[in-house]
Amino acid sequence: MIIEISVLIIAVCMVLLLVVALIVAINLQKSLKNVNAAVTSVELKVDTVVDEVSEVLTQTTEALATVNEIAINVKDKIDATDPLFASIAKIGLVVESLISLIPARQAKTAKFFNFTATNGHKSKKFEIDDVVDLVGVGINLWQKIKQRN
Repeated sequence: MIIEISVLIIAVCMVLLLVVALIVAINLQKSLKNVNAAVTSVELKVDTVVDEVSEVLTQTTEALATVNEIAINVKDKIDATDPLFASIAKIGLVVESLISLIPARQAKTAKFFNFTATNGHKSKKFEIDDVVDLVGVGINLWQKIKQRN
C-alpha cells in the first residue's frame, strides 16, 4: 500500500509538473509571437529608414560633386586673376614710391616752374597740377602714336 501511495504521489507530482511546463510553454509561445511581431515591425521601419538614408546619401553625393566643381571653377578663376592682382600690387608699389618722392621733388619742381609768362596783361604761375595734366596729355599722345605705328 505504501508503494501505491508513493506511486500515486509521484504521478500527481508528474501531472503538476507537466501542467506547469505546459503553462510555461504557452506563455513562452505568446512571448515569441509578440517578439516576432515586434521584429517584423522593426524590419519594416528599418527598411524604410534604409531607403531614406540611401536617398539622402545619393543627394549628398551629388551635392558634394557640385560643390567640388564649383570649388575647382573658383580656384581656376582665382588662379587666372593672380597675375592681374600681382601687377596691380606692383603698380601700387610704384605709385606709392612716386608719391613718396613728390614732397622732395615738389620744391625743386616748384622752383623750376615758378616763373612767370607775361603777355602784357597778367602773369601765370605754373602749378604742379598743370605739370601732372601735361604729363597725362603726353602719355595719351604717345599711346596714339604707338597705335598708328
